[in-house]
Amino acid sequence: MEQISLSMRFYSMLMNGIGLSNLHYDKRSRRMELRHVPTVVYTLTLNVIYFLLAPSAFTVLVQSMYRCEVIGMLPMVFNVVSLAKLSSILLLLLSLWVRRHLLSRLANDYMLLLDNYRMGLAKYCKRRCMLKLLMTSSRFYLLMVQLVGPGSAVRCNKTGVTSFSLFYLAAVLFGVMMELLLSLTDISGYIFVVMANWVLISMADEVNGMILDHQTLPLRSGCIRRMAESQLLVGWRKFWQRVQSFDKLMAQLLNISQWQMLFNLFTSYLSDIAIVFRMIIYAEYEKDFHLYRLLVYAVVCFAHHTDIMMRFHIYEKNHLHWQELLQRLGQLFTDIRPERGQLQFFRYVEFAVLRLGRQLQPNSQRVRPKHIAGLFDMSNAKAYTLTSSMAINVMLLFQIAYKNYS
Repeated sequence: MEQISLSMRFYSMLMNGIGLSNLHYDKRSRRMELRHVPTVVYTLTLNVIYFLLAPSAFTVLVQSMYRCEVIGMLPMVFNVVSLAKLSSILLLLLSLWVRRHLLSRLANDYMLLLDNYRMGLAKYCKRRCMLKLLMTSSRFYLLMVQLVGPGSAVRCNKTGVTSFSLFYLAAVLFGVMMELLLSLTDISGYIFVVMANWVLISMADEVNGMILDHQTLPLRSGCIRRMAESQLLVGWRKFWQRVQSFDKLMAQLLNISQWQMLFNLFTSYLSDIAIVFRMIIYAEYEKDFHLYRLLVYAVVCFAHHTDIMMRFHIYEKNHLHWQELLQRLGQLFTDIRPERGQLQFFRYVEFAVLRLGRQLQPNSQRVRPKHIAGLFDMSNAKAYTLTSSMAINVMLLFQIAYKNYS
């Protein structure tokens, strides 16, 4: 738990530093606190600067598409991605300011729930979160290509590429800060689901422990059996209360973050198409060809696409862990004998099995909205569909650009 506390303190300091929120992690109480003066003044000042610079950045990106004569097809795609990211950032900042009290309450409730399952949490999350952080770093390489590489929007004018200037350095700093805001938000959502998966694994193990405790009950009715049954019933009530609280927390946090997830997926989708297209064009038509550059493109392409697939895979795992919990509850339900005076316990478990079974049924549209703004679920099947769509779009772009590069 000490590793988690250190990570949360560093995480809250990073969010405060870039103006993402004014939440502060208190090590003693293990809670997120809303800090006011001077943190809120600093955060508000940064957010006002972001909002004031956003129209200028939007104007530069749009003008470069029409006024720059040397801009190519790939920088044009990166400009479109940047426009989408800029809109996503404005939506993110507005949402955080409007819902900062709600997010603080949900974060504290979530951490309070995690405190019951802290054993093994750091070990389970460490490798997965580090891999996510490594894959997300490919975004900053793409940002540097857009800002420094050929056809840069902030360095391009009517005649060609301008030299370095104070405006150019300010644009680079602004771009890095914006990308950091989006990346940190994306990583936060991923860590939340990873921790949720660990909670579900621990809950399934807890149900397995109830099954073993129930199997060891005395066969004969008596004082000892009634006492053990009452303790098992009390434990079940606490467990089911945690399951319901956890389900509500996940639903609320997903409802808050779904539009941001949609924007992040959209920008990642466009970036992935642009990288694959650039790699094909470089391998086929680049006169100054170098193998190491092609390898760099391939590594960045792999990292960026893996980052997208990890977002779908983690929700697929979450669904599988819910199904595993349902199977354990079903096993507990079959072990209970209502004719032996366990009718109350039997009805409780029966209700839990029916409720979870209804939520996890294949036709989820009848029961709950889809994960992303009611459009689609986060699953491996959708990830493979997205991959095939990317391949088709790359082929279409290659056909369109064939005459220009051949």
